Amino acid sequence: MRTAADKRHYWLRKLHSLTGIAPIGGYVVFHLVENSAVLISGAQFEANAKFIESFGKLILPVEILLIGSLVFHAVYGLFIAADARPNVARYALGRNWFFTFQRITGVIALAFLAYHVWGTRVQVYRGELGYGPHVDVTARWMADNIWGMGVVGAAIYLIGATASTFHLTNGIWSFLIKWGVTVGPQSQRVSGWIWNAVGIVMAVGFVMVVVQFKNYAS
Repeated sequence: MRTAADKRHYWLRKLHSLTGIAPIGGYVVFHLVENSAVLISGAQFEANAKFIESFGKLILPVEILLIGSLVFHAVYGLFIAADARPNVARYALGRNWFFTFQRITGVIALAFLAYHVWGTRVQVYRGELGYGPHVDVTARWMADNIWGMGVVGAAIYLIGATASTFHLTNGIWSFLIKWGVTVGPQSQRVSGWIWNAVGIVMAVGFVMVVVQFKNYAS
């Protein structure tokens, strides 16, 4: 018989998996699409940034929802990671490794998002970068944010974006199981192939974006 604590953790895990898809997962996909405009041109990237900024104060509640979801997902995710019992030493099967990587990439993604939000939002809002409370997001500004520390800064973005992508796409595979969408072994196997492919495409996309921004660095 399940206790009240068991039921509470059950629903918290459900909410944890849900926030990983919406709004966090949606934001990661949106961010890739938004930034991939730089593959066309710096002007196209800046046009996209201006369009988003044109929503003005409407952006604030979205950011509050996103940050709140991130905080909950991160805090409860750390609890899940600490409570996890990986068994890759005894059963080195693919999905056991994926289970372990999901926990590791979650921690990496959390550290990267904190770094990214601090550099592109918090410091700007506090006027610590010389831009005042607002900044025109140009290709050069974003390039300097990524490549300002040279290869080290770019490596942080590459590792962080790749870890975030794996955590998202493998998390979607797990989400579909937890929410009863893929219930049989065959459907789970097909789902795994699909989301592995999506993860590879997204990771390659992020790498291309980071490399392309180097062309606009100071």
